[in-house]
Amino acid sequence: MSEWLLVMFGGAAGAVSRHTIDKVSKLWPGDPILGTLFINLTGSLLLGLLAGMLVDKFALPTKFRHLMIVGFLGSYTTFSTFTVASLQLLREGQAAKGIMNIAVSVLVGLVFAYLGMQLGGMLKSWRQ
Repeated sequence: MSEWLLVMFGGAAGAVSRHTIDKVSKLWPGDPILGTLFINLTGSLLLGLLAGMLVDKFALPTKFRHLMIVGFLGSYTTFSTFTVASLQLLREGQAAKGIMNIAVSVLVGLVFAYLGMQLGGMLKSWRQ
């Protein structure tokens, strides 16, 4: 099977999984962000597990990487990629770069989310 199809099938499964968990998490009382928190934490755990296997020279077939890492986890969450990349920088002795990645990702992510919300509000007002 081609790498493109593997990424596509993995991506579809990741997106459906994320959507399902998000819907199910809204059935229980509590904070509505718990579904996203669960998704991001489990995605981080899964990617960390797979990255740990790769670091320790555990052979994962290329097709499995396309299906699970690029496809499934790529659509399930991108937070897992961020956390594992930051940890790898810290583990490799690149503390300044790792801390900068964390700070910029979180702070700029918040700023972009704020700007997007503001722009969305303006577009909504403009359209009415």
